[in-house]
Amino acid sequence: MSKQVSTARQRIIIKKLLNCSASFKEIKDSLNYETELQDCDFKISRSTFIRDIEDISKVYNMKIPKFK
Repeated sequence: MSKQVSTARQRIIIKKLLNCSASFKEIKDSLNYETELQDCDFKISRSTFIRDIEDISKVYNMKIPKFK
């Protein structure tokens, strides 16, 4: 997976979590929706999601609220 896709996916996750807390399913649904809108595959597994959350915390120096 390209770094661009990974970064774009992380931004979608950030946008979703900044609005309110969300479950993995809700975030995954948002990513699937964005996959349909854009010409990128944002579909992820739970392990990729957890890795993205860790990367977001480190790279963007953000506190990520607990997800359901």
